[in-house]
Amino acid sequence: MAAILYLAKVSLGKVLNPRIIFTSPINNIGLYAYIQYQLEGIGRFQLAGDKTIRYIIGDIKGIISIVNLISGKLRTPNNKRLNNLI
Repeated sequence: MAAILYLAKVSLGKVLNPRIIFTSPINNIGLYAYIQYQLEGIGRFQLAGDKTIRYIIGDIKGIISIVNLISGKLRTPNNKRLNNLI
């Protein structure tokens, strides 16, 4: 499972478009459905090929909620961008 955090750069006349995207095999859809339930229905699913699914959170309320849910629970050095966000 991979999580990608996209943060658009803010400049004059541009809109901030933050997103968190989880990508994994389609058999993890139950996990994403549970996360979506915890976020009160925020987020959407997208098929990416025959066996891959993406769960996309593009709502600022959802991003803040997911950050609060996972803050302090990740044990990998690859979460530097998420730590910078927090």
